[in-house]
Amino acid sequence: MAKRRDVSKELFWRRIIRQQQQSGLPVSRFCTTHDLKACTFHWWRRALAQRDKQSPQETASRPTRRPRSAEFPAFIPVAVTTDDSPENRTPPGVSGDDSSTTIEVILKSGQRLRIPPDFAAPTLQRVLSVLEQHPC
Repeated sequence: MAKRRDVSKELFWRRIIRQQQQSGLPVSRFCTTHDLKACTFHWWRRALAQRDKQSPQETASRPTRRPRSAEFPAFIPVAVTTDDSPENRTPPGVSGDDSSTTIEVILKSGQRLRIPPDFAAPTLQRVLSVLEQHPC
């Protein structure tokens, strides 16, 4: 039986590898600075490069979730607005009249999701999962 991938470890190492590349530091110095073992860093870099080269059929046959790659940043810009301009108002028929507690997610496509304060987290997770897999 094949060992299941630990998606959280994979995401962690993708972020670390990206940070090292952006830092411009040699791997040995970066690892020393971040209290990491260079041999572990090299193993993960090689393993992730191999995984990224696999054919879509091989990847689809595995019983694991699709890892988020570098195209999905860990942090995205957030703008906090307090004005009551038309684009910031909650549309009619949407619950959560208090717009200060409504969460708005703006997708790359420009579409907006307005999430009322009493949202169901599992439902939002499913919606975001679908949107990540199939961009609008």
